[in-house]
Amino acid sequence: MLNVYLKNGFFLVLVLAITGCQGQQFGTVTGLLNVDGSPLGGFDVYFVPVSGGGQVQGSAGLDGKFKLFRGRGVEKIPVGEYRVYVAATDMINDVPMPKVKLASEFTVLGEATIIKEIKAGENDFTLDVKSVGKK
Repeated sequence: MLNVYLKNGFFLVLVLAITGCQGQQFGTVTGLLNVDGSPLGGFDVYFVPVSGGGQVQGSAGLDGKFKLFRGRGVEKIPVGEYRVYVAATDMINDVPMPKVKLASEFTVLGEATIIKEIKAGENDFTLDVKSVGKK
């Protein structure tokens, strides 16, 4: 009986190791938003998983720096590929609403062209977006 248990127990451990049942991996994300080559704030930054699921977001301050969160202040973001888009907002404390209009490839999820891969650990991204009419 003990011999069968050890064999079955070993099999279970082997299956768990192969299938990666260690749990979901997470990373943290900080970054810089550049508009036409210069840091600019006043934008919410959204990362939407390519494979589906809930988006994560952050807000770019006056210096263009942002940090992503999911839910209510959770900094751990599931690893994977994300489609990125931004939206101008006047809801960031002490940051005026941007007076620049961005091309739809940076502001519309269905047209978003920026893809970033979040890896386990710390991730730091620079997002370069362009205003309408800029190349």
